[in-house]
Amino acid sequence: MKRLLFILPILLSGCIYSFRGFTVVEYDSITIVQFNNQTIRYGLEDIFYQNTIDEFIRDGRIKLVESGGETVLSVDITNYVNQPFTYDENENIKDYRIDVELSLSFQKGNGEGIWEKTLREWITYESSLTEDDGIQSLAEKVSESIVRIVLE
Repeated sequence: MKRLLFILPILLSGCIYSFRGFTVVEYDSITIVQFNNQTIRYGLEDIFYQNTIDEFIRDGRIKLVESGGETVLSVDITNYVNQPFTYDENENIKDYRIDVELSLSFQKGNGEGIWEKTLREWITYESSLTEDDGIQSLAEKVSESIVRIVLE
């Protein structure tokens, strides 16, 4: 019996691995404005925007509406850099690093500001992959960060 009382808390503690979704969200709905790309890398705005939409839907804590949301999120992609990150012993590029900076503006539907923040994220990707593969990975990371910042 004592052994069971010792093992039971250990087994039960492994059942809960995430508190995501338990946070009370202050607002009922959000409109996400199409992202604005201020960099020379074409197409970032569409990839980052769609990944962010998908992540809000996947999260499900706030209703996503096309217009008229209780809150509005606007995002400007202000900086993008893709450069070699690591080299092998023959000085061939092994990995690249992509850095991105975004300016986030979160406001009420009536235009009253709630907050403005700068988000910086980066990823590395192997040289055997394409830059587009790296961008997709970065867009997934950025979208997770945006949802976390907005909802928590």
